[in-house]
Amino acid sequence: MIKNLPDESGFMQPRHPALPGIATAILVTIPSTVGSAVLIGSFLSYLGFGLPLGTPFWGVMMSEGRLVLISAWWLALFPGLAIAITVIALKVFGLWLRENLSPTPAA
Repeated sequence: MIKNLPDESGFMQPRHPALPGIATAILVTIPSTVGSAVLIGSFLSYLGFGLPLGTPFWGVMMSEGRLVLISAWWLALFPGLAIAITVIALKVFGLWLRENLSPTPAA
């Protein structure tokens, strides 16, 4: 049974016993899902199956940099570093959320 309880601002919000557990699981899963989406989108764009050339997306930038890798190596290096740093940061943030929001200690 869902109860409508007023919060501190006076609005009625539905409360359910399973809601805190579900919200924690969703919040912990979101950074990993976004990181996977960045990797998949970049990989597909790099292979030419994603966004068209000229679009400002990291995979497209790496693909364009691959064409001139010998003379302008930084065109492929910096988008690759941006992808790696973003995915690692999202993973660390997800682990931090899991540690701090989990009601039970992580094993």
